[in-house]
Amino acid sequence: SFARTAGSAGSDLPPGAILSRIQLGGLVNGLAGRPGGVVDAPTCIPSSVLRDGPADDGARREAAKERMGDAVDTACGLTLGELVRLAKGLNRSIAARTEMDVLATTPRRIADLFCPEITDDELSSIRKRVHDTVVLGLGTHSSEAAARLEDDADEVPVAASSRLTGQGGE
Repeated sequence: SFARTAGSAGSDLPPGAILSRIQLGGLVNGLAGRPGGVVDAPTCIPSSVLRDGPADDGARREAAKERMGDAVDTACGLTLGELVRLAKGLNRSIAARTEMDVLATTPRRIADLFCPEITDDELSSIRKRVHDTVVLGLGTHSSEAAARLEDDADEVPVAASSRLTGQGGE
């Protein structure tokens, strides 16, 4: 979902790179299919209210609410309110997909930062080993071997140890 620009104006963009940057008003205008749009793209206020409506913010909000019931002929007769609801759902879907894309590409981006020469196969192998060792606990059991080497009977708390050696400060 994120653009990878090569520094030129004609660079290739992955699918969804532009779609993920469109605001709610732009989605409403796209769904409406009317040249010039039906709402102000940044504010999502109906264009007719901005053009012909009152200057007062409170009155403008009331006028915008009244216009939500107006049918948009280029959108199969859907009302403006229905278009806004559809656009909100589409906006949430786009945001969710973008978040999934970010999560899916994070390991590769981290590898590119720290070790750009690593291949995707090597990265997958490392991720699998880390998962098996850390998450599933299928490592070499080196911590168990180290624990067996320690004798619990020889363990003395630090405070008792300092008293035994006469360094307790008393």
